[in-house]
Amino acid sequence: ALTGTALVLGIYTQGRTPEEPEGQIRAYRAGIDDIPEGTGLGPFVMIDRDNQVTIMAHRPDMGQGTFLSVPLIIAEELGIYPSKLIIKKASGDAKYGSQGVGGSASIRSMWEPMRKVGATARFLLVQAAAEKWGVAAGDCTVKDGYVWKTGSEEKLSFGELVEAAAAIPVPENPPLKEIADFEFIGKDIPNPSN
Repeated sequence: ALTGTALVLGIYTQGRTPEEPEGQIRAYRAGIDDIPEGTGLGPFVMIDRDNQVTIMAHRPDMGQGTFLSVPLIIAEELGIYPSKLIIKKASGDAKYGSQGVGGSASIRSMWEPMRKVGATARFLLVQAAAEKWGVAAGDCTVKDGYVWKTGSEEKLSFGELVEAAAAIPVPENPPLKEIADFEFIGKDIPNPSN
């Protein structure tokens, strides 16, 4: 199911301290079987040429809703409606980092890392669209799996952009959405049956 995937993103954290429990969060690009080891390696967001977005859920769901809620953080930043996602349960492999669920800390500990994964993917896709159109990235918006050229009806799907996006350097600090602009987080979203 993952053949043809062109953009794979994950996160890792370094330098965790009591003052900064999430540490320094970095996004990186890697292949499915080429994952660097690291503390707190997070789940992947995968976008293929057919415009399918797959998010790996790496925190076990024991009735708290983490199967949807943790990937939803990525979806919010990325700009893809939850109904268009495939969410897959990650294996117990260490490459996914901590998969513990004690203390009801999944959202608290994954909030910033998952936002950065989604924001990184969005940044790369917007950059790819801006380069294709010959406009500034600020002249592009993201909505439901497409990058739109502001002030026009022109749009490009994530799938159309994914190969160009995969060639763009991963940013250290991608811009995050304003919380006031959230579309899904805090809303009643049906739990997927995947």
